[in-house]
Amino acid sequence: MTMTSILQYLNSVDQSVFLFFNGFHNSFFDTLMWQVSNRWVWVPMYIAIVVANVLHFRSDWRKLIGVISVFLIAFALSDYLCVQLIRPWIARPRPAQDDSVIWQLVHIVNDYRGGHYGTPSSHATNTYMLAMLTMLFFRRRKLTLFTFVWATLQSYSRIYLGVHYPGDILLGGVLGISVALVCYGIYRWMMREDGCKCCPYLQLVEYTGLLILLALVVSAFVTPYLDCLLAVL
Repeated sequence: MTMTSILQYLNSVDQSVFLFFNGFHNSFFDTLMWQVSNRWVWVPMYIAIVVANVLHFRSDWRKLIGVISVFLIAFALSDYLCVQLIRPWIARPRPAQDDSVIWQLVHIVNDYRGGHYGTPSSHATNTYMLAMLTMLFFRRRKLTLFTFVWATLQSYSRIYLGVHYPGDILLGGVLGISVALVCYGIYRWMMREDGCKCCPYLQLVEYTGLLILLALVVSAFVTPYLDCLLAVL
């Protein structure tokens, strides 16, 4: 098999897997996945991460600045590599774009199709980067489990909304985790330490994230009834 035929086969598999997962939809999940995919919804959780570190390192500002700097630099690097460097180079149209061979089969929500190119997924890149850094720095099982489940949910929402193939998610996840490993390795080399393994304030992050998710589920459940009520009024 030639490289071209291998790539064509992988692309065909990617499209088939995408259509399988994208095909499971209803009004409840349309609302839920639309909200889950909204990056601004999760800002309180990001703030909780900063607050937890400030409370824990309030007597060691050098370490606080170091930890927060790693997160910020890793985010900027992963987003740049994904959106500005790799995505234009691969130049693969999103599933819902009209130059995609399957665009007429794609379920979309609120007529949202995303930008023209989508490989790799920046949602997957950034969320898996954050999940990996969280695991490396804090070594807290519950938080690690939550952040990786959260990253997976964010990634699935992009397939559900019809704007990313599973391959986009896979490549984005690998990129994000790689950036996290590199940034954490540089931090350890410069600071000669592993980070924060015993931060009790990190429960704030877990609770904030779970409350946001609960609010999204309730909102998705209530929204159709509110729409009906408003239509009557």
